[in-house]
Parts: sequence; structure tokens; C-alpha cells
Amino acid sequence: MNRVFITGDTHGGSDRGLEKFSSKNFPEGKNLTKDDVVIIAGDFGLIWDPPHNISRQEQYFIKWLSDKNWRNLFVCGNHENHNRLDNLPIVEMFGAPAGKVNDSIYHLKRGYVYTINNKKIFTFGGARSIDKMYRMPDVSWWEREEPNYSEMMRGINTVKEVGSVDYIIAHECPSSIIGEMYSHHTDKYQLTDYLQEIVNITNFKHYYFGHHHQDRKINDKFTCLYRRIIEI
Repeated sequence: MNRVFITGDTHGGSDRGLEKFSSKNFPEGKNLTKDDVVIIAGDFGLIWDPPHNISRQEQYFIKWLSDKNWRNLFVCGNHENHNRLDNLPIVEMFGAPAGKVNDSIYHLKRGYVYTINNKKIFTFGGARSIDKMYRMPDVSWWEREEPNYSEMMRGINTVKEVGSVDYIIAHECPSSIIGEMYSHHTDKYQLTDYLQEIVNITNFKHYYFGHHHQDRKINDKFTCLYRRIIEI
């Protein structure tokens, strides 16, 4: 039986973001194949540099991750070069459109259901950068970090059509979970309210998300991931 793992942010390999995939930290990886997948719940960050000036560091980390035994999938986070993600070649993957980085790395786009190893997974990337005032537009911050109307409507229509999925994987969490994670509610915004609507109209087993740099099971239906890699 093929296997599916999920983890949190990698941030382009910075701040030890890729260490979790080492043989020491992820021994299960030694026995995986390209039929097995690891899904990163946003802030992948390895597609970052301007397309005309891709650094040796980016090239090195892409190759390092691609050479792993498994196939890597990711939803987008807020800290991504969204211009480059939007311009990746689109291929049909797991029953829906995906952005192809190479044969081992694919971007799972917003508002689709992918059937991955017999598991129906609704994906919705993106979040709001709280530090965007310190970043430079189209250099270290991209407006596309938050979804547009078309993507949000696609997500609503998709879950209404399918009714139920096995898992939801997003970068951000719904507003109700923000309320459970923090004593204040100032972190709620349009996307968290939208994701609240998604979970209100969808039957699902579990919702996994990154963004908040915590490894924490919020309740029986929601888990935030950062360093941990878990199998579903």
C-alpha cells in the first residue's frame, strides 16, 4: 500500500526547514518510493528567486529534495514567489491540475480535490503575511499570497459538489481554530472566515495546516504541523 505523509513549513531550507527530511529525522523515508508522497502544508519557499536569476542555493535544495526516495507535493503558503508558482507548467495530477516543478515536486493548487493513494484531499494554500510591511513587493512579498475570488469560488463549488473528503490540507486554519489556538481573536481575517465556511459545508476526517509554526493537535479534527512529519 502506498503511503501519504504530511508536514509543515520548509521555508526554502532556511532555519533548518529541510532537516526534518534527513535520514536521521525521517527514517521512514529510507523505505519509500516515488509512489509514496510527502505533502508540505505551505511555505514551501524553494521556488523563490527571480526566474532570470535562480541562485545556486535554490538549485541545490531543489535537487537535494528531488533526489529523495519519495515524491514531494506542496500547497502554497504566504512566503512564496507566487509569480513563479502561477507560471509553472500545469499537468493533470491525482485527478486535478497541479503545477509541475519537476518529476518529483508538484504544487497542489487552491480549491481542488486530489485523489492521492485512494485518499480524497481538498487543498487550499495561502495566508496573510503579518510582516509584509517589512518586505518588498514582488521581491520578498507577493500579493497573490491571499486567494482571489475565482479560487475561493472554485473551492466552494468543489466541496459542494463532492460533499465529503478524507482530508483538508491548507496553510491557514479556519477562524474558529484561531480562537482555540490564541486567547485573542485579532488574527482572524477574510481567508480564515472563508476556510470556516469550507469546513462548515464539508464532511471530512481531519484538517491539517501549517503557518503557525507549532506542532499541535488542536482537537480531534484539526492539527497544526511544523517540524513533525506524520502519516495519514
